[in-house]
Amino acid sequence: MPQNLVETTNGAMREAHARGRSAWSALGVTYEQFHSHATQANGGSYRVPTHAEDFYLSVACANADALAHEILEAQYFPMLRHVVKATVPDGAAVDDILQNVRMRLLAGAAPKIATYRGNGSLSGWLRTVTTHAARDDCRAKKSERRRQRLLFLAQPSHSGDDAESSARRIAAGQHEHECEQAWSQAMRCVASKDLDLLHDRFARGMSIDALSPIYDAHRATIARRVHRVVQRVRRIVRSSLATQHRELAPHELDAMMREWSSSTLELPMHER
Repeated sequence: MPQNLVETTNGAMREAHARGRSAWSALGVTYEQFHSHATQANGGSYRVPTHAEDFYLSVACANADALAHEILEAQYFPMLRHVVKATVPDGAAVDDILQNVRMRLLAGAAPKIATYRGNGSLSGWLRTVTTHAARDDCRAKKSERRRQRLLFLAQPSHSGDDAESSARRIAAGQHEHECEQAWSQAMRCVASKDLDLLHDRFARGMSIDALSPIYDAHRATIARRVHRVVQRVRRIVRSSLATQHRELAPHELDAMMREWSSSTLELPMHER
């Protein structure tokens, strides 16, 4: 690079650093850190970030500055919550996805925030990162539901299973959306404390004995409560599906529910 161009670029880099420092005077990012980070983020290329203020904040975050993390949280995560809500159908997953985004961005030896190059707005970049995280979550859950279906369909058939096999094939894809809607409706009808119990029992895989001291109740009481809530959810889902598919016989509805055996909480949808 010609000497005059080097000097011009160095001057532009110092000016960018000064703009960032002016915007975030409480964050102590040195020029050397700013310069080094810009070079690393651009794969070794010497490029001045066009969004200097955003880049300055990102450098502080990448350097594990606690105040920078607080600023990022306060300024951007309310917006990112809306991004997640607009991307995923399951409102209960929003907090988990946002926590995953935090971990991706800020945790570990190579936090994702360190890859922000400052060539576009930090807001837009964070939207993209969050949208990808939300879509990854949706794909993972969909893949798990498909895995559960394959496991179910691989089970040995029982006597008189021809009609149920037909219903299972129908339910394998055609009615998934209706099942998802019925599940969401059921979840809205369950009290938050019961949702917590279902989450602990089925998503976290906690035993009845482990739940007993947490919920300060005898194990038999916990078992009855879990059974009661499961049966209520099952009735709501079945009723919703029956309303939408009056052409299906009761045993076909039951087969459909068994086919759609995985949910966010992996709640068993058939009688034990």
